Amino acid sequence: MKQLELRRMVRQQEQVIAQKEEARAMLDTAYAHEKQITETLQRSLLIDIDDRVFPGLDVAALYEAAWSEADVGGDFYDVFQLSEDEVALVMGDVAGKGLGAAARTAEVKYALRAFLQEYPDPARTLTRLNNFICQFHDYAVEDDPRFVALLLGVINVCTGETTLAFAGAEPPTLLRRDGAIEIVYGIGYPLGIIAGGEYEMITVHLGHGDTLMMATDGLTESRQGDKFLGQDGLANLVTQARGADTLKGLGQKIVDQVKEFAGGSMRDDMCLLLARRTSS
Repeated sequence: MKQLELRRMVRQQEQVIAQKEEARAMLDTAYAHEKQITETLQRSLLIDIDDRVFPGLDVAALYEAAWSEADVGGDFYDVFQLSEDEVALVMGDVAGKGLGAAARTAEVKYALRAFLQEYPDPARTLTRLNNFICQFHDYAVEDDPRFVALLLGVINVCTGETTLAFAGAEPPTLLRRDGAIEIVYGIGYPLGIIAGGEYEMITVHLGHGDTLMMATDGLTESRQGDKFLGQDGLANLVTQARGADTLKGLGQKIVDQVKEFAGGSMRDDMCLLLARRTSS
């Protein structure tokens, strides 16, 4: 009798284990499917940028996912012709990971394009984009709020006048033709926090041969033990990499140096966008 009871208990335990393994397999399949969709969506948002697509401006972009099992993050960039003489550059970071962050990235990217084409003013565009996000996403009831840090720039390739508007984003770095480095600081809340907020606009001049670099915090927040790279550390790496033959090469050297600083283990995605004004 005891043997029968023991066998029955063993069979029950085996059934429980089998059910758990089946459930785990189903979750793994669902996770893999969602991650594939997320990666496909994000790749479609991270457009390939060919050299010299824009007359008078060289542009290069690099993106590297974190070296971990984490879901795909919300880093993104965009570059597009705004007028005959103007090119828009966007660097953004949506809070969170996975399919939700990728979906918000697409929403923000194309809404921004529409607003900026209608009225080509970076500060006003961020104000409208912020109100748009706040209107359609009530973070008082949403379980997973996805705020957006974003830097928007418009370069006039003829005059070099460059307007920048900040929404909680990392400050861009200017690499002058003579090797001088400038960090351009600006203030502004991330998008999606407070409706009705206004954003400031800063104007800088990009001379022939000068380079504007935008990056997400995956670079500045890379760490070596308890030490973060930071803005000054990133600026030093830009200086060390300035001898690269091409703009793409400059970006790759910077990324390689950041990874070397972090010991090869990145905790977050890295996104880098460079634009160099040329003489033609």
